Amino acid sequence: MDTSIDTTMPNGILVFNILASVAQFEKDIDAQRIREGVKYAQEHGTKSGKPIGRERTPITDHQMQTTFNANNNNFSATARALTNNTGVEVSAGFVASRIKRMAAKGLCKSQG
Repeated sequence: MDTSIDTTMPNGILVFNILASVAQFEKDIDAQRIREGVKYAQEHGTKSGKPIGRERTPITDHQMQTTFNANNNNFSATARALTNNTGVEVSAGFVASRIKRMAAKGLCKSQG
């Protein structure tokens, strides 16, 4: 049994166009649902209660430097301390990039 669509005949062209239209419809519905879900999440926060996107209370350069120094210039320990103190989940990579950026601006000495 031949399962291909013969697009040289009018019947094949019709079937092909119907299938293409259904595929486009599904793609549009998915995109609409994603946009609605993102909008809802932005308005109501995530299920876990953690804020979406950037932290709601920014971590200041002074707070970052003080915590970094207090934790013996250890990125992981600084990340844990900031997470515990601010309630904003902070990774060691975030701390490292922030300290590096601050050092490049001359705001602190990067010793990590």
